[in-house]
Amino acid sequence: MGSFTIRLVAAGVLLAACAPAASTDTSADTSTSSAASPSPAVASTTAATSTTAAVSTTTTTGATTTTTVRPTTTANDPPPGVVTGIVVGLGAGSGEIDISWDRNPEPDVDRYEIWWSATPGGSKTLVDVVPHDTARLGGLAQDLGGGRTAYVDVNGRSQTPGGDCYELRAVDAASNEGPFSAEVCLPDPPPGQVAELTVGEGGGSLEISVVWRRNGETDIDHYEIWYSEQPGQAKSLLVTVPHDPSQLGGRSQDLGDGRTQFIDSPRDWIAGTNCYQVAAVDAAGQAGPRSAEVCYRP
Repeated sequence: MGSFTIRLVAAGVLLAACAPAASTDTSADTSTSSAASPSPAVASTTAATSTTAAVSTTTTTGATTTTTVRPTTTANDPPPGVVTGIVVGLGAGSGEIDISWDRNPEPDVDRYEIWWSATPGGSKTLVDVVPHDTARLGGLAQDLGGGRTAYVDVNGRSQTPGGDCYELRAVDAASNEGPFSAEVCLPDPPPGQVAELTVGEGGGSLEISVVWRRNGETDIDHYEIWYSEQPGQAKSLLVTVPHDPSQLGGRSQDLGDGRTQFIDSPRDWIAGTNCYQVAAVDAAGQAGPRSAEVCYRP
């Protein structure tokens, strides 16, 4: 019986066992074994978020049998994605804050953590944990429909505009935590109503001058001018005009004394027609109430 060699290659380790030959002349067998020796397998590194299983392959060539064990890596289920669609607003009761969000689409999401701070960017504390499954909602947490969940924070918050800030994160059934959402705070109040609107003749033919006093809030971004031909008609958005006087130009001008003018043309000079309203819009996109309607008077 000729000599035989078994080499076990596993994760880069070579093990060899040789049995004694029955014949005293082993030169032929030794030559064959040396030529068939495989290269050692290279060990692989497994990430903390994966699992490794061994797969073995056995090959026999002549008098040599080689068994190679190769690790295979399978990634675990990833954590949930970021929570989106968060809206924060004043609750119905004193010190109450309403929070709502879009439920995550992953099928294994189990719950949501709600975190709060008094001011933007502040250190947050866990407020509550809300189930993902709508059948488990109740009390302070309710299903709004449309894939949204609502929660009422009744912990006596200050209800300060720009404060009472929240972040949410989803947690799956394996307790894998998703990333924190973007921070959302109570919005600042919208701008106040535009005052001192006047409508009259412009400097040129068929021009109408629309003038108003700029709002005093520090976060005003621009003004919307709304128009209808007749009084009381539904109005369409005519144009937006910057709040900052340094950005005015063309048909919009700074008149001084905190007033802005816009020239609308061409319009017929018919008394009691060509009616306007102006609304201020802040940097967050919140529009204040429109001014009282004012129509052209020569």
